[in-house]
Amino acid sequence: MLFSNRLLFITIPLCVAIASCSEVLEPDLVSRDAHELVAVLHAAGMQADRRSTDGRWEVIVPRAELSAARALLVREGLPRVERFIPDAPSGLVSSIDEERARRLRVATVSLEDTLLSIEGVIDARVHAVLPDGPSRRGLAQTPGRSAVLLVHRPDAVLPPDEVIRSLVIGSLEGVDADRVTIVRSRRTPPPAPPREWVAVGPIVVDEASSGPLVVVLGGLCALVVLLSSILIVVSFRGPSPRRTAQP
Repeated sequence: MLFSNRLLFITIPLCVAIASCSEVLEPDLVSRDAHELVAVLHAAGMQADRRSTDGRWEVIVPRAELSAARALLVREGLPRVERFIPDAPSGLVSSIDEERARRLRVATVSLEDTLLSIEGVIDARVHAVLPDGPSRRGLAQTPGRSAVLLVHRPDAVLPPDEVIRSLVIGSLEGVDADRVTIVRSRRTPPPAPPREWVAVGPIVVDEASSGPLVVVLGGLCALVVLLSSILIVVSFRGPSPRRTAQP
């Protein structure tokens, strides 16, 4: 019993120390963005998890992989900037211009999300000007126009302009196909930060891993010392004397 209590006294703090070696990579995320970050990190061979805090989400990674994870998110353009969508007017009656502006913003945000789902696209922006409404006095109506900016990785293979243009005119009513401008921009990822190596005794590890390694090695050494002490005490006591049955 004494051995079990002492063993728990050592192993529980050791497990807590190991568990505390995680760091928050990105806080205050929506569920979709947190899931996307975890998926990207897992695809790169990194450990990552997400946890909920007050209705929002945060992504945590091992402290040893924090720098590499941040560099990866910068290269991937993550997390994505949340799109602003104006709320519906609170009054009973809203003006026609307010309602048209809100619907246009909803449509452009939806189109941006669609473009962001294309493999290799880091960021997407859509700007549009729609026709004012029915023409008056026989005047010709000016068709709507739109501009699309696609920021992508250098190795990305994006659909041709005709496909992007079809998405635009299918999402924004009143936009003429000949008045859709598409701009593509390559984003060269920054170089990964160099890894700094330090020596922890005879072991050479990454600098970010040195702290957790010291904690783990210290806990293991304490556990070995405890087990050795128990063995010494038991060996000095010797076997318990046998009781002889009374006649």
